[in-house]
Amino acid sequence: MSTALLLVAMLQAPQRPPAERNQPVPVNGIQFVVNDEAVTMRDFVDDLRRKREPNSTPEELNRALRETFSDRVRTLLMEQGGRDLGYDEAVVKRYVDDSIEENIQDYGGIVDLGEELRRQNLDPQVLREMKQRAAYRELWGLAVEGRQPGASGRVSVDRYVRPGRLRFEFERTPAREIVPATVSFQSLWISVELAGSATEARAKADELVAKARGGADFGALVREHSHSASKVRDGWERDVALRLVSQAYPDLGEFLSTASPGSVSDPLPERVDGELVAFRIVSGVQRQDPELDFASFRAQEALRERMLTNLGRYRRDRELARMLEAAYVWPEELFNQSPPPEQGR
Repeated sequence: MSTALLLVAMLQAPQRPPAERNQPVPVNGIQFVVNDEAVTMRDFVDDLRRKREPNSTPEELNRALRETFSDRVRTLLMEQGGRDLGYDEAVVKRYVDDSIEENIQDYGGIVDLGEELRRQNLDPQVLREMKQRAAYRELWGLAVEGRQPGASGRVSVDRYVRPGRLRFEFERTPAREIVPATVSFQSLWISVELAGSATEARAKADELVAKARGGADFGALVREHSHSASKVRDGWERDVALRLVSQAYPDLGEFLSTASPGSVSDPLPERVDGELVAFRIVSGVQRQDPELDFASFRAQEALRERMLTNLGRYRRDRELARMLEAAYVWPEELFNQSPPPEQGR
């Protein structure tokens, strides 16, 4: 039975009759194995919950299960690939230490980070283990894409882009895809949970909008009232692609597309899985429009980075398919995957 069908059967299983309730009931077990690592049913369900994908219908549940399974397999293979590269432990430790230091700065201090860990039922040791696994994934990805040498110190991937290829791609690619318009802005978040209710959160947001439009310093309002870790940088989000913002948050994208630097938005509702979780107030909008001239350094660098990003994604997928084909897997029927087709360069 596939992972999706097995979990659906377990989650939708009818209540056991009273006569059978004293019988042993399995609460965990090996769900699948990739090389020398096993993923238990409990681990898999935890992954599913963290993804917070819609799963209210059988179709949504099956899709969420398949995506969770695929993500976990890819994660395991990348971690194993990073370890197999043989990087010195000091290199991995440096990655972990730097990442934890970034978290401390993002949350405004080690005490605030500790509070966030407690909220997520994590402890510093678990955080360090998670960071270590992420470091191996990152090192593997950098080596596969050729963005840094492998553990031997040698670069094995050619990342040179010929000028003629740059020109060819420039002529056939829309300008907005080569150098997308970017935007910088400040956000002030009012959490529905921390405010007490959606009504109270909206009332607080309206009050702060009035203050900001009345001349109050927006950065000071963010530092005093925002319920987001971004308040340590006065709520600034810098050089974000406007197209991506508009896709993810249509209301925010519409405001950013027309707002002047001194504009203050109305409270914008933020939802997770359809549930209202916060109101966002935005100000300080600064837009940067793309350059269209091929001779400009910015245009060529952006085009080169776009090409290398696409090629790097292909190399990752190709290597993951190769690793999966060579891996020991159980049960075998879960891993009937084919390598991606060859891509012309």
